[in-house]
Amino acid sequence: MSKVELPLERLNEALDGGVEDGSNVLMLADLAVDKSRFASALVNFRLDQGDNLVYFINNKMPEYAAERIKDDGNEESTAIVDGFSSTLGKDTDADYRLETSLKDDREEFMEETKETAKQAMRDMEDFGSTFVLDSLDSFVGQWDAVEEMAQELKGVAE
Repeated sequence: MSKVELPLERLNEALDGGVEDGSNVLMLADLAVDKSRFASALVNFRLDQGDNLVYFINNKMPEYAAERIKDDGNEESTAIVDGFSSTLGKDTDADYRLETSLKDDREEFMEETKETAKQAMRDMEDFGSTFVLDSLDSFVGQWDAVEEMAQELKGVAE
């Protein structure tokens, strides 16, 4: 199976050239480690390599992710799914957004997350090989559903 290169040479060495194409990668780190900064570096590196991106954000306003990606001139190949505004009861002009609040119905929130991400992938002209789910905290206790979603999204991208 082919490998997908990552932005850190030492990490690529440790992983024998990168991660397997089509694999799911879970990043875990200490609380003091800025995982979002690493995710941004990974995302921008993959965008520079020609990937497209679907970025689901549910722990901060979507503008946060958009600014980090837009700063590198990659907004044309990026779809951001807003899973945060509905939980706060805020209006959003995001092209891809959830209507269901995480507080109201966790299962429906997960289903809408999956369907909205799939739609974003289908809408991309040459949909991407990079999907970021930021953050998993909202899905505690739903790990089987997260794994099922990852498999379904992989099927859309094939």
